[in-house]
Amino acid sequence: MEISDFKTDIFNIFDKRWALVTASDGARTNSMTVSWGTMGTIWGKATKGLPILTVFLTSSPL
Repeated sequence: MEISDFKTDIFNIFDKRWALVTASDGARTNSMTVSWGTMGTIWGKATKGLPILTVFLTSSPL
């Protein structure tokens, strides 16, 4: 399957379901749910730009 063949309602998935983001420094790994974000395009018109997904994370002291 080509990526261009992949069809989904990404807005519904983020609204009705959930997503995880994971980061690691090599020694420690942390995962958290994504609760806020934005999707769109960058560097071009909406139909010609590069797709972008931004998630907002907060950090708490370890």
